[in-house]
Amino acid sequence: MTDDLTNSDRLWILGAFATLAVGAVHTQQFISDVGNAPTIAELFLLNGIGAGAIVIALTIPKLRLLAAIGGIGLSMGALISLAIARFGDNGIFDYKEPELLRGPVVIAILAEMTAVGLLYAYVVSDRDDASSSSA
Repeated sequence: MTDDLTNSDRLWILGAFATLAVGAVHTQQFISDVGNAPTIAELFLLNGIGAGAIVIALTIPKLRLLAAIGGIGLSMGALISLAIARFGDNGIFDYKEPELLRGPVVIAILAEMTAVGLLYAYVVSDRDDASSSSA
């Protein structure tokens, strides 16, 4: 059996799944926990929609690199926002994250960190592939 996937392909595919998990947990939290919180609710929904759009764009070769960078930004933004919501004096947009070790928060952190790592590795490998093919 021949494996036609490159390491670069594996990275963007796994990064897409991690980004999908990021969007899923934010959408779930929008529906069940933060849906009534002003501003934060809309941001959770936008995160879910944005993650879905990034996953779709990752499947389109001409958009893949830009989508990977977008996925890194989405996940880093979510991680930074969570840190502010949990540890900032006033939270973020008047929302304080009550518990860092809630299941959805832990899943979100793991998915976001995984997405950042995989998509960053993809960007680096894609750049290396491009520079070696032009040499």
